[in-house]
Amino acid sequence: MDERVLARVRALVAWAHEQQLTELSFRDGEFRLEFRTRLSRAAPPAVPVAPPTPTPPRESALPVIRSPLVGIFYQCPAPGSPPFVEAGSWVAPDTVVGLVEAMKVFNEITAEMTGRIRHIVVEDAQLVTAGQPLMEVEPGPERGRIAR
Repeated sequence: MDERVLARVRALVAWAHEQQLTELSFRDGEFRLEFRTRLSRAAPPAVPVAPPTPTPPRESALPVIRSPLVGIFYQCPAPGSPPFVEAGSWVAPDTVVGLVEAMKVFNEITAEMTGRIRHIVVEDAQLVTAGQPLMEVEPGPERGRIAR
């Protein structure tokens, strides 16, 4: 293989890995590259192009729902629709509380605990980092009032 072509392939694969792409198809004249890969869930998140707007740290003894990845957090399933949850909503572990868009994929974020949403820490359409708190939850079940 020509050294220039090999260097080009290496650069494209490295870029795809940095962006956490699972598929890449590239064509330039007669040069064509296609590949598919599986990324581990434990893979580190891609670094955002622009740094996130810093959210002032909140001191809280309450458990929090954290973003599992870097992306844009959305409180609603679609523009103009009601939010998944609001402060005061009761949630179960499988309750969807928001979406994080990463690489044009909308990832559902679930509560992973039972309780009542006390405070939504981030704004709608805000860039979040992996591990960043999204919501504070007051633990405790309450039957019949769980949001879905």
